[in-house]
Amino acid sequence: MSLRRSVIAFAACLAVSGASGAQAQVFGTGPWTGLYVGAHGGHGWTGASNMDLTGWAGGIQAGYNLQLGPAVIGIEADYTWTGLDGTSSVSSLPLTGKVDSLWSVRGRLGYSIANSVMIYGTAGYGGFDTSVRTVISGIDLKGSTSIAAVVVGGGAELLLTRSIMLRLEGLRYIGDGDSWTTGGDGDVTLLRAGVSYKF
Repeated sequence: MSLRRSVIAFAACLAVSGASGAQAQVFGTGPWTGLYVGAHGGHGWTGASNMDLTGWAGGIQAGYNLQLGPAVIGIEADYTWTGLDGTSSVSSLPLTGKVDSLWSVRGRLGYSIANSVMIYGTAGYGGFDTSVRTVISGIDLKGSTSIAAVVVGGGAELLLTRSIMLRLEGLRYIGDGDSWTTGGDGDVTLLRAGVSYKF
């Protein structure tokens, strides 16, 4: 093979290698890319004006991340069981309010720091199930409702190993209606920690 042909062949190899590397970056082969499932737990409270509901919260999440350079985009769905409850009274009637569960489907946009830490914001659609209970003349009365919500929040995530991710995050569920307890604004705030396994 002549020198000219050798140079051309070498240049072609570099071009193919460069194209493959560029394609890998475009399609996201960073350490954050992949499907994951996990669990979370923490504390929550409501924005009800006449009844403060507080308590534990815990659930599961699943999602997918795609890393494009330092940027990480993804989608996540979660379901949370809660023990948020509280008591109040209206016209001398005792009331017990509770948030039974919450759920959301959200987009996530993050920025990877040193390939092992990511900060992110998140927003999407969700909802929560609530119930109110009272006793009138010895009769136990209970009502429940489901409220749709806009969900916003943010947090930080640590890539502990290739497959184990730890997170701290805050989410706010902004309900679309008022007076779901006793005149409250229908908002729920969660602060939680979580762990996920990335496939």
